[in-house]
Formats: sequence, C-alpha cells, structure tokens
Amino acid sequence: MGEDWLPNLRQVVRAGRIEWKQHALERLVIRGIRMDSVEKAILEGEMVEFYPEAHPVPACLLLHVAGHEPLHVVVAFDDNSAVCHVITAYRPSLDKFESDWKTRK
Repeated sequence: MGEDWLPNLRQVVRAGRIEWKQHALERLVIRGIRMDSVEKAILEGEMVEFYPEAHPVPACLLLHVAGHEPLHVVVAFDDNSAVCHVITAYRPSLDKFESDWKTRK
C-alpha cells in the first residue's frame, strides 16, 4: 500500500500543500537541516518504512542521500486531506542503522 500512496503524497508536495509540525521545525533548526532539503527528500527519496496504522493518518520514513549525506524524513499523509504533514527529519547514525541507512540495527 505504501508505494501506491507515495505518488499522491509527492503530488501534494509539488502543489505546496505541506504542513510543518512545530516539532519538525524545531528539530530542523537544532540539526541544521534546511526545509528545501526535506522537500527534496520527500520528492526524490525512497520509502524505507510504511506505518499504515499511524494515528491519525498513515505515515512513512523516507531516505534521501545527497552526495554522501543521508537524510531521513518522517511524513504523514491522508489522501482525503491532500496535505503532507512533516513530522521530523534527521541524519541517521550508524549506531541505529546499517550502512545502507535503511535497515535498523
């Protein structure tokens, strides 16, 4: 189901329908991550995990690697609302992920 969901999510993001959760904005500042990097990760990244039971709407973990810099972005999306909710973004570490940045240890 998650892969079917991703094209709709990306269409909404291209249309500028993004809601940045306060938590995400705070973390971006603390972690030195740019909003445009997050948007690029949503548009070009690979879905690593899909959370269909997330509440109140399904969510996923996306991975985007620019150069050698991996970025994980967690977003929530409901086709009915046509809004992408950015939950958080972070640079994964090797103490929690394998070197493919997809597999949890």
